Amino acid sequence: MKRKISIIFALLLIIGQAVMAQKANYNKLSGLLISKLNHYESKSMHTRASLQDKQDELLMPLIKADSEETLTRQGVRVLDHIGNIYFAIVPLSRMAALSNDEGVRRIELNESPKLQMDQTAGTTGVTNIYQGLNLPQAYTGKGVLVGICDSGFDYTHPMFQNADGTTRIRWAWDIYTGRGATEGYLSIGSLYDTPEKLAKACGSIDSLKNHGTHVAGIATGSPVLDGKYRGIAYESDIAMFMSGTSSNNPYDENRTLGDLMIADIKQASSNNIEVDKYYQWDASRTGCLLGIKHFFDYATEQNMPAVMNCSWGSSQNFYFDTSLEEEVFNEMAKVPGHIIVASAGNNSDTDYYRAMKANETLNESLNYLGENAKDESPYSLFITTKGDFEITLSATLTNGNAKAVFDSRDPNADGQYCYWEDNEGKTHYFGFYKDEVSVPYHKQTLPDGRVAYKFDIIMPIREYYPDGTSARSARMTVTCNEDYVMNGAIDHIGFSKGFSTSLADHTVTAPAAYDCVLAVGATSHRNQLVNRNGKAIQSGNLYSDNNIVSWSGTGPTFDGRTKPDVCAPGYNIISSNNSNLKQSMATSERNQSDIIEQWQMGNRTYEMVAMSGTSMASPVVAGIVALWLQAKPNLTLAEVKEAIAATSKHLDPTLPYPNNVYGYGEIDAYAGLLKLLNIETSIPDLPRQQAKVSLHGRILNIDGYNDVQVTINNLNGQQMLNTRATDGTVMLNSLPSGVYAVKIGQQGSTLIRL
Repeated sequence: MKRKISIIFALLLIIGQAVMAQKANYNKLSGLLISKLNHYESKSMHTRASLQDKQDELLMPLIKADSEETLTRQGVRVLDHIGNIYFAIVPLSRMAALSNDEGVRRIELNESPKLQMDQTAGTTGVTNIYQGLNLPQAYTGKGVLVGICDSGFDYTHPMFQNADGTTRIRWAWDIYTGRGATEGYLSIGSLYDTPEKLAKACGSIDSLKNHGTHVAGIATGSPVLDGKYRGIAYESDIAMFMSGTSSNNPYDENRTLGDLMIADIKQASSNNIEVDKYYQWDASRTGCLLGIKHFFDYATEQNMPAVMNCSWGSSQNFYFDTSLEEEVFNEMAKVPGHIIVASAGNNSDTDYYRAMKANETLNESLNYLGENAKDESPYSLFITTKGDFEITLSATLTNGNAKAVFDSRDPNADGQYCYWEDNEGKTHYFGFYKDEVSVPYHKQTLPDGRVAYKFDIIMPIREYYPDGTSARSARMTVTCNEDYVMNGAIDHIGFSKGFSTSLADHTVTAPAAYDCVLAVGATSHRNQLVNRNGKAIQSGNLYSDNNIVSWSGTGPTFDGRTKPDVCAPGYNIISSNNSNLKQSMATSERNQSDIIEQWQMGNRTYEMVAMSGTSMASPVVAGIVALWLQAKPNLTLAEVKEAIAATSKHLDPTLPYPNNVYGYGEIDAYAGLLKLLNIETSIPDLPRQQAKVSLHGRILNIDGYNDVQVTINNLNGQQMLNTRATDGTVMLNSLPSGVYAVKIGQQGSTLIRL
């Protein structure tokens, strides 16, 4: 009998140790992973099912580990790495065991990226794509590789072709085709790296969107319609790849784009992915980073300077730690000649951040920020502090009051939720959402000792009254014995001003918030537009010329740094439209007033449209950086920032610069180039104001002047020609080929290339 009891006890001990071994080491996990794993484990406990038997998720995290062998012995598929940070694919069910491996230092999963478009949507216009910018004629981006990490690409648009019709796209990587075994990079999606492959594909699988096509046209577009429109670096080489911002498959409603990704992963995996099991795909930003790394690796192999544009991002947040992601960006951006540019976000019209002092009470009404917010859905709310706190949620309803309280000193106390009854007699949940876990929060301890808490709360979006009116009625009261930060998030919960504010602070998104990334805000230079039918259209808000738009992402960052770095035109910017929209949708399904230009080429119809957002401002700066990289291929981010700081235009003279609205100001492509090439030193009296000239062979035409003194120097400062232009032209036959600084009296100057 004693022997039998001993055997049973030993078995129970082994089982207990096995269960304990499956408990994740939360100290190694980012906040989003903690949330996912807690939810997954609580579901498994609730249903008494094995983790391996549950519906699983495939994740693409960043993992810091001692070696690749550390990960492969845990069944992780390693895709690539930067130093000891690995891009990997691993099922959620294996995350607990992985986090307990001594060779694993950190595992990070972050939110999927969101495109940075203004909520006022697209409109049309007729002026140049870069209205308000003077571009140096001597530099066109030739020999520079420009990367566009985005979605909705049209590979066939004339803006991405040379004058002879050949493509300027070096390669495009579509991660969602499901053809990784035969066409993929790292056995994922399709890598189109020949003109034939690009022509056959026509566009990315999500090409019923147009964001990426528009962004790429701004940064790199070739001259179209007899030069009426062109991008900034119009002779650069182009690389396009998916950002993972799409989910719907326009060609098969029964298979999401995630399903196609999973098919590739199963086919390429050996021991870690069960091929006969159903998985969900979790889109994270790791796929973006993988594409950016490949982009810079390719640029290094080809010995080309390179600039990457990221017109996407997500909210800053203490809870969703992004330390590994920022480290990866740092490693990629520290190489001379490699620059990363990102949009600052379009969320400064949303109110979702409060920094409070110890014992200071926060009393705020709450607003849902999601476009499709629904009752009974949990929305995220965050508090970060070293202290003890209490959060009270309350609502005044037609049938009484509702109240829920969370006290960090007693996290299991009653009263964290209640139920309320509406006018139709339906019962609703109110308060902190527990979802079968013991406490209604997840938390993350930060390096400085503070703890970041994430709550999911359910509150009435609106209370509807018998007379047909409605009102938001939810409130929050917070007390804490230490300094604390309270914040909501994009598409989740905001505070009293909701969407009605302007230039709210702490709204710049990541990766633009990183120190190694050039963050770009948006200014307005065009309010009224004219479509292809000659109809004047006014879209969205009216802004003063040369002014920041009200939704452009602002600083400071959550750790107190000034952002954005610079701003550029981003309102009603005209660029290429995705021709796959025209081919796939009936004319009646599309808003024809949005089209500014439309023309036929072969069997396809191409268009130009206008859109607004920091998504449009970022590629303006990326294109300018490409021009600067042509002039100085080993340019560093520090040099770019120095040029921007010294030469950007201060649109609001009442503010100190840099500031958290404009950064250093609106970028000046020409003045910045003069600074980088040190021309202001070698030619001290050269005016910064760019003169308007044009070259026709070796004849220099000067716009606006028939009789003016013209001085031409080489870039070392040596005077090569000093003459009077009596008819507005100067013959340059005596000058050898090269780049020259042209001074037009005291009125202005420019750079030309002969």
